[in-house]
Amino acid sequence: MLTVTAPRQRAVKSGQGVCVVLDGDALHGLNVSLHKAGERLFAQVHSHPGRAYHSPMDDQYAVVTAAGGLSIVVPDFAVRPFSVGDCAIYRLTRSGKWTVMPKRRAEALIYVVKDQTP
Repeated sequence: MLTVTAPRQRAVKSGQGVCVVLDGDALHGLNVSLHKAGERLFAQVHSHPGRAYHSPMDDQYAVVTAAGGLSIVVPDFAVRPFSVGDCAIYRLTRSGKWTVMPKRRAEALIYVVKDQTP
């Protein structure tokens, strides 16, 4: 089974810019719902203004924590139609470091299927 979810989030604006955070209750709720469904969190998707990259905040406060997990960063606050090739894709190593996934590999791994339900 595959579930896409958007946990409750809070926007934060500081002298360093803007970001979205999940508080402890939202993280707990996400983990409870994953456990009840027998699912695991394997990817997170978020956006930045301008170019797509993994910021220090993204590295430090990622929701995905399992080795092999993906972090997909969509450029320009996702105002254009989605294309994997436009995104920056990162994979979490066993040592806990986020590494860039080459575009070709990302495009072979990630694809979007339009919902066909009436």
